[in-house]
Amino acid sequence: MEEDYKARLPATLQEGLHHFFDDLTAKRVKEQKKLVNNLRGEKYNGILADWDTYLHAEAAEPEDEPEYNIQPIKMTAGKVTLKRFKRVLRDGRAIDQDSPDEDLHRLRIQGKKLRYSLEFFRSLYPDKEMKALIAQLKLLQNNLGLFNDLSVQQDMLQEYQNGLKPGTIKAQKTGAAIGGLLTNLYHEQQEVRKEFEETFSRFDSKDNVELYHSLFSSKEKKNK
Repeated sequence: MEEDYKARLPATLQEGLHHFFDDLTAKRVKEQKKLVNNLRGEKYNGILADWDTYLHAEAAEPEDEPEYNIQPIKMTAGKVTLKRFKRVLRDGRAIDQDSPDEDLHRLRIQGKKLRYSLEFFRSLYPDKEMKALIAQLKLLQNNLGLFNDLSVQQDMLQEYQNGLKPGTIKAQKTGAAIGGLLTNLYHEQQEVRKEFEETFSRFDSKDNVELYHSLFSSKEKKNK
């Protein structure tokens, strides 16, 4: 990360990054010590002990055999996957140039849920078609993931900048470097957002939509 951040700034601003990464290293060491202390603590060991007791306990025999109403797994898989696909389409189609960044973050979460369904039920469907669906979804996820990553970085840097003590030389140099980074990351994020429309259009293509319905729609299966 340090080299990437340096490459985003002119040489005159790079010195301020040394202070930022020194502070980041010190914070990491502090948090690591807290983690170690927690893992050695009474609360954590109590949780482990409770789990050990639970996992080694003998299962109680049910008094009566429960009745199950089990749908064929492929029917359930199709219903779940198609529902998540339609949610991604609905949310993605609603995004325009005026939509807040939060809409793209929510779409990223819905895309992850769809990906989980495709991967989990993958063995129930033709491999070639599933590979095509996952590959197309990956392109959308990569775009949304990069957008989110750039957003998280900006939030982190802004929080750090807000915590600088004004008036010191260190704060002036570090603040200038952080300001330059924020500008650079913002412009990159805007470019990624511009690419979203084209990426989502490919995901929302006629062929891709028809493939989802042909594989997962129960109506289609009944007609075959």
